[in-house]
Amino acid sequence: MKELNMPRVKKPTKVKEPIRLRMKPLSDGSKSLYLDIYRDGKRTYEYLKMYIIPETDNNARKRNQATMDAANAIKSKRIIELTNGEAGIENREKVFLLDWMNTYKENQAKRGKKDGNQIAVTIRILNDYAGERMTMDRIDKAFCQDYLDYLMTEYRPKGKRVSNFTLHTYYRILNGALNAAVRAEIIKVNPFTKINNSDKIRLPESKRSYMTIEEVRALIATPMNNEAVKSAYLFSCFC
Repeated sequence: MKELNMPRVKKPTKVKEPIRLRMKPLSDGSKSLYLDIYRDGKRTYEYLKMYIIPETDNNARKRNQATMDAANAIKSKRIIELTNGEAGIENREKVFLLDWMNTYKENQAKRGKKDGNQIAVTIRILNDYAGERMTMDRIDKAFCQDYLDYLMTEYRPKGKRVSNFTLHTYYRILNGALNAAVRAEIIKVNPFTKINNSDKIRLPESKRSYMTIEEVRALIATPMNNEAVKSAYLFSCFC
């Protein structure tokens, strides 16, 4: 009996992912996780700062599993962002600067930081400088440089100029909030990193005072109730 020729069933074509999660072995035995991104004929890499450790016990295995789950979640998110970008879809929710600053203030308080009053003042300054409708996606190098210039030239609470030490605090607060926004993936980069240090608000140099030889001799000759304390202080003068 002649066999019938059955049509061949084509195997489904495996779709190549534009982003793959890969590992780079490190000298200490751990592995660094990174994303291998291939788009428009170009390959780029995003290192996640996440690591797989040697599985010496059950806790290590659980930790590695949690790390892999988190890394794959980031990978999935990047694929969605990449796909939406190629399709011209923009679905990122607008985040207002003042809303983020208040969130940053709350998070700092949860971490036990005591800079709540300084953040509150910085929020008021940003409100005067940029208004309530400033969104995080519009913050760039020019915005940050103009903010520094505003502090130095226009910010005058009660009509008086404040010290560079105080102005540096208000720069530091916004800089810290933008770093936190990068970690939260609200913005891609902190624009302050693109500004030269010479153009930023710098702390005034501290002045150190020294004892003269005559003052040291007078201290040696001065009797004290606790000679051990005096001896320790004199010792530190010559270190």
